[in-house]
Amino acid sequence: MTSTPPTNPSNPESARSDEIDIGQLVGLLVDRWVMILSITTLFTVSGIFYAFSAKPIFQADALIQVEEEKQGLDVAAMLGGELGTDGSSTKAEIEIIQSRMVLGDAVKRTGSDIVINANRMPLIGSFLTNLGFESGPLGLGYGYSWSSDHITVTRFDAPAGALNQPHLIQFSDTESFTLSLDGSQILEGRVGQPASDTEGFYRLFIQTKHGPSTGSFTVTRLDQLSAIEELRERLGVSERGKDTGILSVTLDSTSRQEASETLQQISQIFLKQNVDRMSEEAERQLEFLEKQIPSIRGELEVSENNLNAYRARNDSVDLTFETQSLLEQLVRLENQLTELEFAEAEIAQQFTKSHPRYEALLTKRARLKDEKNRLEERVNDLPATQQEVLRLTRDATVNQEIFVALLNSQQEMSLVKAGTIGNIRILDPAATQPKPIKPRKFLIVVLSTLLGGVLGVGWVLVAKALHRGVENPDDLEDLGLPVYASVPLATSGLRNRINKQRLFRKQTPLQLRKRDLVAVYEPGDPVVESIRGLRTAMHFGLLESPNNRILITGPSPGVGKSFVAANLAVTMAQAGQRVLLVDTDLRKGRLHKIFGIERKGLTEVLGH
Repeated sequence: MTSTPPTNPSNPESARSDEIDIGQLVGLLVDRWVMILSITTLFTVSGIFYAFSAKPIFQADALIQVEEEKQGLDVAAMLGGELGTDGSSTKAEIEIIQSRMVLGDAVKRTGSDIVINANRMPLIGSFLTNLGFESGPLGLGYGYSWSSDHITVTRFDAPAGALNQPHLIQFSDTESFTLSLDGSQILEGRVGQPASDTEGFYRLFIQTKHGPSTGSFTVTRLDQLSAIEELRERLGVSERGKDTGILSVTLDSTSRQEASETLQQISQIFLKQNVDRMSEEAERQLEFLEKQIPSIRGELEVSENNLNAYRARNDSVDLTFETQSLLEQLVRLENQLTELEFAEAEIAQQFTKSHPRYEALLTKRARLKDEKNRLEERVNDLPATQQEVLRLTRDATVNQEIFVALLNSQQEMSLVKAGTIGNIRILDPAATQPKPIKPRKFLIVVLSTLLGGVLGVGWVLVAKALHRGVENPDDLEDLGLPVYASVPLATSGLRNRINKQRLFRKQTPLQLRKRDLVAVYEPGDPVVESIRGLRTAMHFGLLESPNNRILITGPSPGVGKSFVAANLAVTMAQAGQRVLLVDTDLRKGRLHKIFGIERKGLTEVLGH
């Protein structure tokens, strides 16, 4: 047989072999649709199972308003708005509501440091429980909890070494139970009655039990920090919009009731600490004012006495228009400087002198003093009598205004202390949404189905990419090998008949011949037509061959070597040629079965 030389890899025919054939890929996916569908179905069923096995998570939400704090000495206003702010007060309140101060108190009030989990039947327990099953299938599941089973534990004390460790509560009936740790029984008790161990390290009180089964539960007593962290992980706080002062607070829980009750406690604790803080601030400022008022009162009396005495000695000297103008400016500056002194006393309790607020205060005070010095220079140009009257009048006026301002602030702080309401307001109390937010069953099923489809298609494409076999005649022609014929798969009708015959465990020679010798029993099948084409190609190919021998082989078992050899021999014989068919498969020869003759090995023939 002749062969054509290998093609140049740079020619167009070879280049096309490196291109992606979309049609071929689509055909490959169609051929492997059973595998793709199987993988997709597996992932879909897994998604459904997970969606109905996962614990439902409920979410409670509340709405809190943070108003601007306006009470007390307005330091920023005293400084002309030059101090700025240390950040949003809303952000500070968000950190406060997530602090250990608030959450620790909430843990104590709600008992969140006691974690209870019902023990479900392995694998399918959660799935059946979420579907509402009250017992296991076929009487199985004894000793596990089901849909309506739950307990209320109001007290569980454990020694320090047993904190954060799961303890097992096993019910022998609907009332009696035992508590054990790592297989060792600790105590026995009954529902509605306090129970403790002999040493007094453990105390357990199960208030109620619901459900008919004698299931088991896992109860864990968390330490304070672990309980706070667990509660913080379920808590969400965010501001609605930008600079609105409206906080949205949410809490996730597997229990609808526990979510709303715990979030309500957190809101109330947050509100109470804010009121307490405001009341404490008012108390502190009131103490400061009460200390300043006596000294200012004494200074006011001294300044008024000095002014009256000077006027009496100088026959009631009056101020000129120029002097009166200077007096008003000096009084204004003195008031501002005095206010800055009060503000400095407030800031000194909270910040150091290197803080931006403190630096801004000092800068403004220096500027006011410079302005005061300029006015005093103008005062020095006045007559001596006018200078003295101006000085005495200024002292009396400034002290009087400061004294009145302090009295007003004292009355204001007294009212604030008596009726402090804080700057926190609960707009919407805690309430739990009727439907669980997790798991989102429909989304899980859809995503698992899509994932299964993608993985199924990916599996087929990866297997195709890793497969190095020959699946297309063009691949052989690109290597320079001649292709004489392409034998298609059997038609559906022929395959059905063959598959029916394969159901027999023991097949008669006639059944074997009908299955494999399609050239005799199915001469009109396209498979036979392709073999006839191969016979014709072989006829012309053998003309240039030094002999008339044809070797039929294949890369692996089951590819159709015996089938093609037998039917090719039959078609050649039908064309009037003499054919000798030799089965050289020394291990699993089957041509003798196809033709229904007694088996005689090739080695035996060669041996004779």
